[in-house]
Amino acid sequence: MVILTVHADVTVNGHTYQWANWNGGGVMNGPPSNDVEFSVDEMVTVTYLDSYHYNNGKGVSSPGTLTLIDDNGNSYGPYQMESIENNNVIWHLALDEGEVVLPSGTYTVENSDPDTWSNNADSDYAGFFGINWKAYDSGASGDNEVSEGISGKWISELAGDMEFVQKGNTVTGTYGADNGRLSGTLNAYNQLKGTWAEAPTYAGDKDSGSFTFSFSDDFTSFHGTYNYGTAPGFAGEWFGKKV
Repeated sequence: MVILTVHADVTVNGHTYQWANWNGGGVMNGPPSNDVEFSVDEMVTVTYLDSYHYNNGKGVSSPGTLTLIDDNGNSYGPYQMESIENNNVIWHLALDEGEVVLPSGTYTVENSDPDTWSNNADSDYAGFFGINWKAYDSGASGDNEVSEGISGKWISELAGDMEFVQKGNTVTGTYGADNGRLSGTLNAYNQLKGTWAEAPTYAGDKDSGSFTFSFSDDFTSFHGTYNYGTAPGFAGEWFGKKV
């Protein structure tokens, strides 16, 4: 698995990307030898996604889907792509602000049609992919699901500054201590259960684990517990307040 060098502000076919491995060299069909991986160092809202399927000039019958998977195994998508070129060679998807919000971390791109996913030596034999984003502002989105409830900035004595994003019953977030991140599912009892991970490894019995948070009825505070690794148990209490 290869983590490619970040190419900031790359412009291809009139689109500017915050990250892309897209290049002007000759291409071969897939499936690519290496995965596409990209990283973001803050919470972002994605504005568009692109992939390239030249397929010896034939393109594909219809665009497929792209899925983004974080290093905790959480999936974002699949997103149905659209075509902006004859034969569906270029797959493109424009997104509304707040529609796809990614916490800081590393993501792998999964393509529903890897056999036609163009790649070459300059992309380290990973499929051609481009993504654009901007910093996430929890107050700027027109999506009510994102701007209500748990979403927003929090403070915790244990974890420092925190920020949550809620879409339906799915919650993702980041926290200041060791560049931590978390994700979980909110139930009908205002209880959030999920996993946390932090630097340097974001894995194992020291740098990851699970948590349970119980939120107040007005979602202005929570109290909960956390543990290390996958074994059940109690490591400590975790409290937070919305700011």
